[in-house]
Amino acid sequence: MLARRTWIAAVQRLAVLFLIPFLYINFREHFGTKQADVGVGISINTWINHLCPKYSLINTVNKTLNWRPLTPNTIFFTETSCALKFSPRKACAVESAAHHYPHRPVLLLVTAPAILHPQPLLQLVEDLDNVEFSYLDLDQVFSEPPLKSWHHQRLWLYNEDHAPVFVSDAARVELLRRYGGTYLDLDIWTLRPLPDFQPYLGWQTAESVNNDVLSFSPRHHFIQEIVDAIPSVFNPHIRNTIGPTLFTTHLRQLCPEQLTIPKDINSTVKDTCHGITIYPRRAFSPINLGPSELLSVFLRGHGLGTKFLKESTDSYLLHLYNYLSEMLLVKLGGDSILEEVAKRNCPIVYRYLLTHNMTF
Repeated sequence: MLARRTWIAAVQRLAVLFLIPFLYINFREHFGTKQADVGVGISINTWINHLCPKYSLINTVNKTLNWRPLTPNTIFFTETSCALKFSPRKACAVESAAHHYPHRPVLLLVTAPAILHPQPLLQLVEDLDNVEFSYLDLDQVFSEPPLKSWHHQRLWLYNEDHAPVFVSDAARVELLRRYGGTYLDLDIWTLRPLPDFQPYLGWQTAESVNNDVLSFSPRHHFIQEIVDAIPSVFNPHIRNTIGPTLFTTHLRQLCPEQLTIPKDINSTVKDTCHGITIYPRRAFSPINLGPSELLSVFLRGHGLGTKFLKESTDSYLLHLYNYLSEMLLVKLGGDSILEEVAKRNCPIVYRYLLTHNMTF
């Protein structure tokens, strides 16, 4: 039986080895950079069809978005899931950044070239003085080598389930390389202003840094190395292949003596590596990434919200890990961590949800 299983596994591996080149050739022949008409007079590159196969423009869509480059002072988010609607948690992420950085532009870049209107939550956030929405045009983002050919060949599409993650990971570093700025994941709520100095990122676990919070100046040598490495290290079967894994590998190569791995994850001391600050885990993720700890963010009736605010004075951000927690909803009017944080950091979104008896 064991020998039979080994033989089957070998055949499967060989099939994959032959299949990937076949897919690669066909992708190049059929996908290329053709234009596609998706309705209401808008023509867009066919990467939209590949990344967002269910995307379509309908008559109710009356707000189109345009691509615009960043500035080194921009705080930006990316939405690569092709969503047309704006969720309350994403609205709070954007508002909380705008709330704590009133003098910095906050930009949400989305792969959908048009968004459904009216959307009250979207309108509330877009009406903030320093917030703008922009089209994340991948042909513009990946218009320079080495990611130009990586994008042109649609290598990020080999694993459709992970394609939005791969696109997001690559887009954020390319935008930082070319324009600089501060990147935040769209499931991160800002608790207090981050330091203005650059560059920085943070620890995720005892073994790995993360790429969910990144702040760098344009053409920074470390980000350039990350971008240069993407085409050669990209593996469509590994979710973090061009994310935390790549960042950790290059930091260890850059500073093998300064960075101790495994890291004391409870340390409150910042690390430095060639002028890059690596913040301790609690600075960007005060809630441990475990089932019970993550669940505590959404519990009501235990006084956890007030306790969290008192104990998180050394934290700048709250990461909700939406891919794990999106099914956990909170009815407002309680004392959960989520609600107490929302009251103080995205008050406009919070009041709207409370008034309309909606959940977070």
